[in-house]
Amino acid sequence: MSKKMLFIGLWLSLGSCWLMATTLTTNLAEVHLENLPIGGVYDVGQIASMPFWVGYSGEGQITVKIVPLVPGQQELRSGYEPLPDVNWLRLDKETLTINAGEQAPLNLLVSIPYDEKYRGKSYQGIVLIQSVGRPSSGLGIGLGIKGKVFLKIADNLPDKSNLGKKRQSNLARGVIVIPDKVYLDDIPKDRPVDLRSLTGEQIKILNATEEPVKITGSIVEPEKFGIVYPGEYQRLTDQTTIKVFPEKMTIKPDGVKNLNVRVHLPKDIPGSKFFGVIKLRIESKKLEIDKFVNVYITTK
Repeated sequence: MSKKMLFIGLWLSLGSCWLMATTLTTNLAEVHLENLPIGGVYDVGQIASMPFWVGYSGEGQITVKIVPLVPGQQELRSGYEPLPDVNWLRLDKETLTINAGEQAPLNLLVSIPYDEKYRGKSYQGIVLIQSVGRPSSGLGIGLGIKGKVFLKIADNLPDKSNLGKKRQSNLARGVIVIPDKVYLDDIPKDRPVDLRSLTGEQIKILNATEEPVKITGSIVEPEKFGIVYPGEYQRLTDQTTIKVFPEKMTIKPDGVKNLNVRVHLPKDIPGSKFFGVIKLRIESKKLEIDKFVNVYITTK
């Protein structure tokens, strides 16, 4: 059993396929959570050790709304009841604006009231992702996709004396990385530049857990993690052209540390738009997850 399963006390599996509706995509296809104690609040992305996202592969820009729903009888899978309350599903954003060829992160929380009548039950919910108005490309049809969430509630009672502390821990949402996108514009070739000197800002990492966490930063190939980037950009994966520093750090509970990004493009590298992905491996005794920061680069 993995660290994350021991920590959360539940099982998680994701659907192997991605949902698609014309030009909207998401990796929130089917989520299965099992053995959930009543009275808990669970960060699904953190349990899964992967970020959820919504992507747009059309033209221009699109705005979508994200709405949790209780499924109708015709949508129910055998063995599951509709969610007793749509508020069991919570999302960190109600709307997203997504540029063509990009993805926007999405966070899903599951909140189960402390009521013994839910013990041993199985419930199904839906997350609707629906376009708002018309995309800026002028496409005249609405786009919508549905993610399905399946919950199996544990039959045993949790320790009520520790319930408040556990709820606070789950709501803290682990380790928070801000921002999830970095833009380095009009940088020169054949000269190293970094995010801090260019913008005065850095990537901030907040440890909102109750124990120290170790962070390891690296540059990775976006395709290996299902990350889509605009077609006019060239991806950078060579550590000599883009890297993070420090590459390793430890952050104490409630601590914050900064991460810088350095880019050094060769003088003869073709093109003027480049894209890189920073993977942050986050580890502790109870946590083992990856978070990602996309880096968009343009040259003079």
